Amino acid sequence: MIIAILSSLSAARADEAPSEFARRFYVAHQTWPIRGVPTSEDEGLVSEFFGIEIIRAFRRVNEHRKLAAERYVPPVNLMKQAWAHEGEVFCDNWEGFTHFSIGKSRIEEGSWIVEAHLEYVERGESYRWTDVLVFDRAAEKWVISDIRYSRGGTLLTSILEGLETAGREIPTTAAAQKSKTGEHDGGLKGLQP
Repeated sequence: MIIAILSSLSAARADEAPSEFARRFYVAHQTWPIRGVPTSEDEGLVSEFFGIEIIRAFRRVNEHRKLAAERYVPPVNLMKQAWAHEGEVFCDNWEGFTHFSIGKSRIEEGSWIVEAHLEYVERGESYRWTDVLVFDRAAEKWVISDIRYSRGGTLLTSILEGLETAGREIPTTAAAQKSKTGEHDGGLKGLQP
C-alpha cells in the first residue's frame, strides 16, 4: 500500500508542469532554515529541486568552507567568521522574500523558464521583484538549472564567482606569520592576518 502511494506521488511529480514545480520549490523554501549556500547537512532539503551543476557548486562551496575553517587566521576585532552563512542565495534580495506568486512560464532558448514574483515586506514597506527559474529535465523530472536574478546575474554564476574570489582570500597560518615578519607572503599582501 505504501509503495503504491509513493509510486503515485513520484508519477505525479514527474508529470507536474514547471510552474507547479516552481510553486512547490518556493513553498518548501519558506520552511528551510537555510541562509547562504546550503551546507552538506542541508543538501537533502534542496537536492530534489536543483540540477547536478548547482549541487556540485554547493559542494564546492562546502569544501571551500571546510578548507577555510582549517586554514583561517582570525583578524584583530573579529566580528563574523569569514565563512559565516549569510544572505539569501535563492532570490535577488539579501533578506529573502515574505510572499511569492508564480508568473508566466514559457520556453526560451531551449529551456522552460518560470517567472517568480517575489515580495519582501519590512516595517510596512513592500519591495517587489521578479526572478526567473530556468528548468531542465533530469531522470524524467524537472530540476532548476539556474535562477536569473532580477537585477542581473544568476545563482550559478554568483556561486562560481564567489568561489573564485574566496579562493584568493584564504590566508594560511604560515603565510600570515610570514607576513607579520615581513617575509614573502605568497600573494596575500594586503590581507589582514
